[in-house]
Amino acid sequence: MIFKSGADITISAQIDSFFKQIRHGYEGTVLLRSINGQTLPYLSRPKLRLVSDFPLNMGDAVDAKISVKPIYGWRNELGFDLESYYLSQNWLAKATLISQQSLVVKSRASLRNTLYQQVFEQVKDSPVKGPILALVFGERSHITEQQWSHYRNSGLMHLIAISGLHVGVIYMVGFMLGKLLSRTSCRLLWSPWILGCAFAVFYSWLAGFSLPTTRALTMCLVGSAFIMMRIQQPISIKLLLTLCVVLAIAPFSALSISFWLSFYAVAVVLYVLSQSNQGKSTWRTVLKMQLYLVLLMVPLTAFLFGGISMSSLLYNIMFVPWFTFIVIPSVFVALFITALNLSAFSGVWSVVEYLLLPVEWAAKYAVDSWLVLSQPQVYFSALVCSAFFLCHYLNRQAGLLLIFAVSAVGFFEWFESLELRADEKSETKEWKIDVLDVGHGLSILIEKDGKAMLYDTGNSRESGSVADSLIVPILSRRGIRTIDGLILSHLDADHAGGRDVIDQQLAPIRKISPQNIEGYELCIRGKEWYWQGLQFSVLWPQQGVKRAYNPHSCVIRIENESSSFSMLLTGDIDALVEWMLVRDPGALKSDILIVPHHGSATSSTPKFLKAVAPSVAIASLSKGGRWDLPSDKVLTRYQSQKIDWLDTGQSGQITIHVNRDMWQVSTIRQTEGPRWYRQMLRNGVE
Repeated sequence: MIFKSGADITISAQIDSFFKQIRHGYEGTVLLRSINGQTLPYLSRPKLRLVSDFPLNMGDAVDAKISVKPIYGWRNELGFDLESYYLSQNWLAKATLISQQSLVVKSRASLRNTLYQQVFEQVKDSPVKGPILALVFGERSHITEQQWSHYRNSGLMHLIAISGLHVGVIYMVGFMLGKLLSRTSCRLLWSPWILGCAFAVFYSWLAGFSLPTTRALTMCLVGSAFIMMRIQQPISIKLLLTLCVVLAIAPFSALSISFWLSFYAVAVVLYVLSQSNQGKSTWRTVLKMQLYLVLLMVPLTAFLFGGISMSSLLYNIMFVPWFTFIVIPSVFVALFITALNLSAFSGVWSVVEYLLLPVEWAAKYAVDSWLVLSQPQVYFSALVCSAFFLCHYLNRQAGLLLIFAVSAVGFFEWFESLELRADEKSETKEWKIDVLDVGHGLSILIEKDGKAMLYDTGNSRESGSVADSLIVPILSRRGIRTIDGLILSHLDADHAGGRDVIDQQLAPIRKISPQNIEGYELCIRGKEWYWQGLQFSVLWPQQGVKRAYNPHSCVIRIENESSSFSMLLTGDIDALVEWMLVRDPGALKSDILIVPHHGSATSSTPKFLKAVAPSVAIASLSKGGRWDLPSDKVLTRYQSQKIDWLDTGQSGQITIHVNRDMWQVSTIRQTEGPRWYRQMLRNGVE
């Protein structure tokens, strides 16, 4: 219904979330009620993400003219998957206001928004403002990148965002109050479960019924209903029923990482409880449960986040009880006092702040405890945890045999890695080039014999950079901690935005740029060098400059004579530079061309394409971006010369595999298959 009505539509909607500040204004969720005057059925009202120049308040009704577009996310072997995330949240499109004059806002009283504003005013200057708002309202936009890093390193991320633990604690608070009431009258026999569910519903409502809270709330409601109806079923059946209910309510929640983390964690807890003897003390059971949680969560955490926290067990033993018995009840009391507007207790949120400061302080010391794992190490950790689990069901001899087998696998893996490192001079004929999907920008990884070079670093933004969120994790997963070279085509942000991150985290041995930068060699025409059997030849620019712009891009031809393969890296050169380069057409001829300037109309002249004569052209660009690339004229130009066209916006990460005397190109979207939900979102099909 959204896209069938056109790109520019008039909507009537309700604000369904808090608006957070982004680079170009504010962004939040709206629930559509009508499109172009046509009222939508209640059960068919879609949600979309709206960008405006100013924040809108939760609960307000708005009439506005908006421009909608499909959801185009990046797709790489690692990194954030925007398309899966949007669908897991039931958001079907992005939208921006066409003009403020068309916006009509009808303010409506919203208790949740009122409470949010009251709490925000009292904690806005607090160093733990972000964690407090996340704990109360599920609003995590105020948590800084540094805080997220500390919580990840210490294994405490699950304590900051509202999850099953928080809802469970609030349920128990209501349950205990109901227990007291039940002793006053036989008519209040069911009050513990009723009050427990009521408290859980209220807390989930504060969090906007987010997916984690919905899962925990469903489990509370299902368990309470079974007890009140005197239906006796194993806990595992209740867990499976909860899973079915959650998937019935939000079927796409299975695309969310938190979905698998939460149900897997609950399954581990149930397993530990089933193995515990009733005679054992409570603290021993809790300690065993925490140990199993940390150990058995290792494979999933390593697979999803590319590493594990070595201090997770210690931090969780210290702070899970602290949150359970102190922090969360205190947050609830503070919220209750705020709702009643009791001025005599105006400093109650300061108490909550002091209770969170020890966590904030301790998490800083976990900075070196995050262990980045390569892909083989991830698989080996899963093997170790599986063996640990199976040992409980095997006799001693079988268990020892299993441990010996796992140790042998680990030894041979370690020995093989040592052998590869010792034989650095041996050069295989297999290597690959990855053109990463970084939106409007460029980043190319060249990998051979376990070594890597990087051509451009992609863009940077206020909350981070492509280098930090994508390039470093990909190399770490491949077991590469440093790179042999960093080449900057020029110094525009979309090509060199992550330069500082690469310098700090990957410590390039050799750095090259057309701009005069301390510690960098100049990229000048005529310079040549060999790396891992590959020849690098600089074709442009003719001299170094104080500030490298598009026309000064470092143009490099890579050739592997043993494989009869060549590739031309062009940066953002324009038509004038191409005209200068075609004076020596023999130096340009290449099998693969990285399309100049993302496929804009200022480059890719016919003479240049004829001189290069590539079989495949690869463009790094943002599908549906503000620059509307590639240019139709440029695309037609490539097609007219029978050059196969690929771009990251359409295909995601593009990989060129070079093996002996042949090479082939593959794309990640092609490899994973045409996922129907990606096609739905990217093509605007609801």
